[in-house]
Order: sequence, then structure tokens, then C-alpha cells
Amino acid sequence: MKGFKLTFLLIATLMGQPLWADLAVVVGKDALVDNVSTEDLRRLFKGQIRALDGTRVALLDMPEGSSIRDDFYYRLLHKHAAQMRSFRARMIFTGKGAPPRAVSGLSEMKVLLRAGDKVYIGYMDSSQVTPDLRVLMTFP
Repeated sequence: MKGFKLTFLLIATLMGQPLWADLAVVVGKDALVDNVSTEDLRRLFKGQIRALDGTRVALLDMPEGSSIRDDFYYRLLHKHAAQMRSFRARMIFTGKGAPPRAVSGLSEMKVLLRAGDKVYIGYMDSSQVTPDLRVLMTFP
């Protein structure tokens, strides 16, 4: 068993994939949002609030089925992908809100976060954060 763990670690390292990556919740560098609590993030991604400190925000989501999206929702809301699909379907059906805007991938998310015409909040692997983005929170 020990040999299996070492082999798995070696393969993951050689592939350049971190095994336990931190997730960063990010905004554009000049966004008017300064501080956010975990509870605020939960309420935002559940559609219960739409603004932080009086600033209206728009949420960005990685593509459905991506491992980073599934990981983010599990870390933030303790819900698996199927539970989130069900939750969002109920939210839309009852008219209580709309899901975050899904992007095609990391590059589109970065473009929207930097745009400046809206305050977008997104998430990504912390190793992908660039100087033109600001980290609001990280999830280990």
C-alpha cells in the first residue's frame, strides 16, 4: 500500500497536477469589494444576496462537470455536483434567482474579472491567480 501511495504521488507530481490545491475566490484588482466572509460567500452562491457592502456583484462559475467547480461547491457549501444541479433547478423553477454565469474556462473567467464594467466574483486554483486579480479568500 505504501508503494501505491508513493507511485501515485510521483505520477501526480510529474504530471504537474497538485494533489491538494488551494482554491482562491477572486475579483479584479480594482473591484470595490474589499472583505467577504465565508457566510457572505455562501449566501451569494446560494442566491440569497446579490450585493456586498452595497456593491452589486455578479458571480462566475467554471464549466459544469469541471473538477474545480465540483471541488469549490463541496468546500464552500458541502454539496456535491448533483446536489448543486438540483438546488439550482429549484431556484430557477421557483423564480428565486438565477445561477452564476458559467464561463468556458479559466481564460474567460480572467477576462471577465478584469473587465471592470461589473464587479465579478469567481474562483480558481490559487496557483492561477495573476497580479491583475485580488484574492478575497482561499479554501485549503
